[in-house]
Amino acid sequence: MKLAKVKIEYSSGTTIVDRVTLDPTTGQVHLAPRVLGLLNKMEESECSPSFSLEYKGDVLPVNMTGNGGYVVSIPPDPGPACAGCSTQSRRHPRTSGTKTAAICTLYRRHRSAAQSDTHIPHRPGIR
Repeated sequence: MKLAKVKIEYSSGTTIVDRVTLDPTTGQVHLAPRVLGLLNKMEESECSPSFSLEYKGDVLPVNMTGNGGYVVSIPPDPGPACAGCSTQSRRHPRTSGTKTAAICTLYRRHRSAAQSDTHIPHRPGIR
């Protein structure tokens, strides 16, 4: 079991943010009784909310199962980090087919822009 942060947003502007437990192997989300009570009360007067979960930097949609539980689809673990900017491979495209494939295309573009004095916002690990 892992801890994760959920965000439940209603069209009226009400937002509920709380921590939940997540089973990464099954994707089952376990809400605290107080949050379940709030969801039941809000259901009386509101339409269905936008329900998302933040896990390992990814924001994932939470879906309700047939038995009243909640579940998310957890993406596979990322590949090795980019040698140029320390970003995980599923976060941005990489070059391919050469020994330099470990340096992502965004890092190369950042490096090229730095040489031409074009500003690109700083990303962690890029200098």
